[in-house]
Amino acid sequence: MSTFRQLLIILVLGVVGCSPAMRGDVVQVRFWAGDGAKDDPRVVDVTPHYSCAAEVAVARIAVLPRAGEKGPLEPERVVEVSNASDIIRRWSMPVDLIVAAVKGEHILVPLAPMEAAPSARGLLISPQGTATLTEVPPQLPEPIPYECPDSLNREFGTSAYLRCFEFHDLATGDVRRLAFQGPCT
Repeated sequence: MSTFRQLLIILVLGVVGCSPAMRGDVVQVRFWAGDGAKDDPRVVDVTPHYSCAAEVAVARIAVLPRAGEKGPLEPERVVEVSNASDIIRRWSMPVDLIVAAVKGEHILVPLAPMEAAPSARGLLISPQGTATLTEVPPQLPEPIPYECPDSLNREFGTSAYLRCFEFHDLATGDVRRLAFQGPCT
């Protein structure tokens, strides 16, 4: 293989590996602080949560950690539920935020509750945890609450904060059923 061809392959792999679609955008968001949060190099600060009896770690990340796994950064969990109450898909989500929409395999999470001023910035989060900065459309279809199935107790326990909504997929218009815990109050 020629030196030029080797260089071209390395260049292409470097560009693909560094593209936002592959690595996500680096964003500063909150997670529940797990063991070792204060020593994690991604963590900017660890403080008591304003309402819950737990600590929150503010971290700079491009890919969210997997929900349900113990670690220094512990995100909230979002699940998609079938009509038969089976879990189809899972996402991670920063603490104290909510899902505003679903678009294909991504959830749209507005950052406005975290930012000091009104903001249209949000995150598109993939099931793999890749976070991509985006604009939140000004007019989104209103999600419709529905009664959470008992099968979700395996995922969320008997949380008083569990919420279930039907969303119209922004890409297809299909009805999608999501469940997640609302912010602690």
